[in-house]
Amino acid sequence: MIPVHSVDEIFEVIRQAKDNDLNLRFFGNTFPCPNGSDRDATVDISPMRALVACDPEKQMVKIEGGMTLLELSEMLKSFNLALEFAGPMPNFTVIDAISLGMIASNTSIADSLEKCEVVLPSGATKEVRWPTEKEDKKAITEGEQRPELSLQSVVSGLGLSGVITSATFKCVPLHTLLENNRRVSLAQFLENWEKMGLASYICASWFALNDTILVTSAFSMRLHLSYKQPVLDKICEAIWMAATSIASALRSWSAWLFPRSAALMSQAHCFCLRNAVRHRTNFCFPVNYKNFS
Repeated sequence: MIPVHSVDEIFEVIRQAKDNDLNLRFFGNTFPCPNGSDRDATVDISPMRALVACDPEKQMVKIEGGMTLLELSEMLKSFNLALEFAGPMPNFTVIDAISLGMIASNTSIADSLEKCEVVLPSGATKEVRWPTEKEDKKAITEGEQRPELSLQSVVSGLGLSGVITSATFKCVPLHTLLENNRRVSLAQFLENWEKMGLASYICASWFALNDTILVTSAFSMRLHLSYKQPVLDKICEAIWMAATSIASALRSWSAWLFPRSAALMSQAHCFCLRNAVRHRTNFCFPVNYKNFS
């Protein structure tokens, strides 16, 4: 694996690969990269994680492709900004998130992405944007081709278009998510599905043997209006989440060893999880970035 720290180093790696007839594979070190042949070389751009520019007035930020989403979120807090994401999501580097077309609980990374700088296989650097409405209309009505390379081929492109060295995102004012948790039946869940769509994100845990769904919904709230979770509720939540993990493990084993106990263990699992989320209801939380595994 070859770590690079700048665009100049990427150019040097590409030059050496051409001289030695090697195939290059670039990644951000937060998503598995499969082993290749003897003629393949893996290049890690995760050391490229600098802030290039930030304009708080225009709510725009430009960062290098190796920065993780958690690092970006923490950095934006100092400018009172945030990306318009909600709910739990993997803590990918920017290059991995864009190449995979990462979808958050409420939106896709493409909705916040303005432009990228990409190093092409030829070694040239190109600034890539979304096609304009005029270009899209011409492509549909007159059969004209869209620009040779746009973000439509870079996002979810798995890196086939080139190496993403930097990305520019549009941000929103810093906010938190007011969480609400409730227990409903499957019929109630389906009946109120359209109303649930008004939330920033929804997470549902279905316990089919008990006809129970635990629904977590969150709504965006400005930072100065947020209600932080008290310490006692944090402790109680942690205790009940530990109990939930134990109940989940026992549920899997008991369903295999004692099938008739499956409904009872499912009820115990639901009871522990319901008590855990009860200590999160009506409190505010930031976006939850998790390491990918």
